[in-house]
Amino acid sequence: MRLEDWNKALIWESEFLMNKKYYSIGSAMEKAWDRNYPDIIKNEEIDISELRNLFWTKGLKSLKKTNEEILRRYENE
Repeated sequence: MRLEDWNKALIWESEFLMNKKYYSIGSAMEKAWDRNYPDIIKNEEIDISELRNLFWTKGLKSLKKTNEEILRRYENE
């Protein structure tokens, strides 16, 4: 899997955890990373530090939007 694909997968799993399991942003990101880390390190083409940096910058930005959507949902209930 390519770097961008891994990042998208990690973001998707984090969003799932936030929406369905009520994890905070940081907890969801750590859980998604931990769950996928064994498969990430098997891929020799992936620079793990680059993926982690991408996930914690681009992923965090995306997940902040998800968090805002979740908060709006609760405010409107």
